[in-house]
Amino acid sequence: MFTFPFTNFAVNLFTNNLSSQFDGINERIDLTDDVSLRITNNLSFFAWIKTTSASNICVASKYNTSVNNRGWVCYLSSGRLHVTVSTDGTRANSREYETTTTFNDGTWHHIGFTYASGVLKLYVDAVEQPYNIIYDVGVSINPANGDPVRIGSYNTTNYQFFGYIDELAIWDTAVLSQSQIDYIYNDGTPTSMTPVGANLVSHYRMGDGDNATTLFDNKGSNDGTLVNMNASNYVADVP
Repeated sequence: MFTFPFTNFAVNLFTNNLSSQFDGINERIDLTDDVSLRITNNLSFFAWIKTTSASNICVASKYNTSVNNRGWVCYLSSGRLHVTVSTDGTRANSREYETTTTFNDGTWHHIGFTYASGVLKLYVDAVEQPYNIIYDVGVSINPANGDPVRIGSYNTTNYQFFGYIDELAIWDTAVLSQSQIDYIYNDGTPTSMTPVGANLVSHYRMGDGDNATTLFDNKGSNDGTLVNMNASNYVADVP
């Protein structure tokens, strides 16, 4: 009689087959506004991106200049990663840093930031980045109540993202350790978020398990609505 030699094992069922492609014109995804996304401090954000654009393009934001609801925004300008957080909705009370290196080389990069108690850190491919200071006066984040988090757009019409976004996640903590960030980066291959699930508010697969109208939140209940997009925007181009 054959006896299976292993008595305790786990199978990782995580696969990453799709990302979301944005045309840089009018495509975006609006997340359901919820108190869980009205984060005023201790915010971490990470996503995979691929682009060749030299224009201003927004990865994600809770930042609407038309009504002075400036909370936070992660975008690229001339290929450099920019992150802005704003204290009271005015640009004069904002902290904005930009990386000194460009990341619009047409290859996948894992980008993001952590922010807590006025300390802003930018990361690319799990490495904390040197930065230039644009503004440096904000100490907390205006939650911009009522304004949704948007993926691929600065607000409804500006900084439209051109390229691909994958595996986007938001935490209401900025104490992700370097080992956790290394885990998420996983040597350049997306992996399950379960081991870093503490304080994870929302996680979007950006195609895997989503449909033509809805981007599902794989952690919380803040599903996204596709705007000028459909299932054809989910493409087999992944890190």
